[in-house]
Amino acid sequence: MNNEQLVKDLTAKDEQKAFCAAQEIINNTNTEAFKLLADKSEFLFDFVKNNVSKRLNKAINQNNYRNLFAFLKIYCPDFEDVIIGSLAKFANEEMTDEMLELLEQGSDEEKAYAAKYFSYIPDTIAIDDLIQYAFEDNEALAFNAAKALGAMNADIAYQKAIELLNSDDEFTVLKAVKFLVAYENKNAVEPILKAMEHSSMSENIAGEIPYIQSIMELLTTYDDKSLVLLCVDNILSGLGEILPL
Repeated sequence: MNNEQLVKDLTAKDEQKAFCAAQEIINNTNTEAFKLLADKSEFLFDFVKNNVSKRLNKAINQNNYRNLFAFLKIYCPDFEDVIIGSLAKFANEEMTDEMLELLEQGSDEEKAYAAKYFSYIPDTIAIDDLIQYAFEDNEALAFNAAKALGAMNADIAYQKAIELLNSDDEFTVLKAVKFLVAYENKNAVEPILKAMEHSSMSENIAGEIPYIQSIMELLTTYDDKSLVLLCVDNILSGLGEILPL
């Protein structure tokens, strides 16, 4: 079966055909089919992606999970939890050492996956590398590194990001905001709101805030509603041109 048909079956309604396609991709380490799926993923509806994730998860087992390492060369945010979550189920000291090696010496795609691994398996052996990557220009690598550092409660990285909110470089501030959102400490919300208030990239910053704390929660948490309302206003102003609908 050609790769186009495999991906078509994997994303179709027929569960039996879809599961067979998932098994063929995983069992045969068909990275070309996975690359095709990754390329098409941005055009798939969320419910289709969810179905694909369930089918791939079902196809992965203790006999074939090592095949997933071959897929780490193809980064796809829509299916990274399938790949890394499955590897994490079978995690051991040897696998963690392999992931650390990829984090240090792999391609950017492999580093992004490896950073994600350490959000599932928060082994502090990777902390220095994760701090190094947490403010990279590569957004996937930076986000996953920050996520892993949050799982480790790495306060030194958190404090560094808080300090960077006061930077004169607006892009550095935005990187700090994205780090704090991925780190998932709600104590950072107030400093982020204050950074947004005086930033020329206020819409960009405002668009990140609901990923760490919902608008409704913001409205019930803070007595001073002015910054929260400013956040809402910036989000509405940014929709379409700056923030995706």
